[in-house]
Amino acid sequence: TLLEQRLWKEVPWEDDAASKTQLDYLIDILCDYPGLLEDTDNARSLGALPENRITWADVLHRCHEKLTRLSEWQHCWVSEFEISRYEVDTSQSSYISIEAGGPLFPSIFYFTDIWRAFELCVHNALRILLLRLYTQVGEYMNTSSPGQTMTGVDPIEIGASVEDLAIEICRSIDYFLNKHGQMGALLLMFPAQIALLPLDRSSA
Repeated sequence: TLLEQRLWKEVPWEDDAASKTQLDYLIDILCDYPGLLEDTDNARSLGALPENRITWADVLHRCHEKLTRLSEWQHCWVSEFEISRYEVDTSQSSYISIEAGGPLFPSIFYFTDIWRAFELCVHNALRILLLRLYTQVGEYMNTSSPGQTMTGVDPIEIGASVEDLAIEICRSIDYFLNKHGQMGALLLMFPAQIALLPLDRSSA
């Protein structure tokens, strides 16, 4: 697709590469995700023409590449902006993080800048999507194509589990809604929906 091509990801910033933001880099990775899903469907389809056939190893390699880019992004963000995130005791939060039975978390995350918060939540949401797909494709490889192996690829840096990534997003909700109202709610729509995927909804 157009959004996966260099024309979209690099050309707009050719005259001023420094103007590309942390969020822009995340959007580049997000734009690759639909193509990964399409490749997964293609690999699953036994009727695909040989010249169009995508192997499970191809999809796994692409997932690995995107996860590696996310890890590099995270290291950069932490080195520059980690100071913008801090923990707040739940007793200082609004009702958003409190249920009748008590606080949902022992502490929650607040930020000095809403865009730093949004970047980190989008990163977590993307990592959840990619880790879930990476795991699913790995399982498909083991059951459907046992002869396929990954060669020449280092193990991915897993970092936090998908559940922990989702909980980090949830611990940031109070900040978005209590401090930024409707704008915060709008920014939360994507990461909050993704955070539901690995969590047990019956416990919500």
